[in-house]
This record gives sequence, structure tokens and C-alpha cells, in this order.
Amino acid sequence: MSKYIGSNAPYGLHEKQDFTPTSGQTDFSLNYKVGYSTSILVVYKCAGISKVLEPGVDYNLVDGGTKIRLTFDPYNSDAYEEKIYVIYLGKELSVPVPLELYRDWE
Repeated sequence: MSKYIGSNAPYGLHEKQDFTPTSGQTDFSLNYKVGYSTSILVVYKCAGISKVLEPGVDYNLVDGGTKIRLTFDPYNSDAYEEKIYVIYLGKELSVPVPLELYRDWE
């Protein structure tokens, strides 16, 4: 089983969640409980420009890993469509297991 960037885990979970922020909103509920801020990739998109956010600097996990809190207000104005994308980096499994057993990651 290779561990190179770009190779797929034969068994595992990889999902993306997106948010459209409103004025003053900095907390976003995650679909999965996340144990470490480095277990997700968070991307902020505004006016066609995307920025990968840095864990511990641009965002932190709160409420036991069920939410992320941005350290800035992602809403600029009605002139732009802002989006927050959370990519779950996955949890590799050694054998195939039904998905419903792994809905709450640690």
C-alpha cells in the first residue's frame, strides 16, 4: 500500500463540505468530529481567489472538534460570493468496513 501524495487509499473516507458565510459568522459545524485541526484542509474562496487556511492561525477546532472557528470574518459584502470548503483528509482503513460504522471520526 503506497503512501505517496496523489495515491488513493484502497479503503477509507474522503469528503468535502462547503459553507456560504453570513456577516459576522465565524463558527461552522462539521459533518464529522475531527480530532486535530491538521486532519482537515480548509480553503477560503472570495472574488475568485482561493486561499488555503493555516491551522491554529486562520482557524481552530472548537466544541470538541465538531466545529471550526475562523480567526477572521469571512464575509466581505454582497458584491462577492464567499465560500469556505472543508476537505476531510480521510481516515485510511486496513480492510473494507461499512461506511455507517465510521460516521463519527476521532
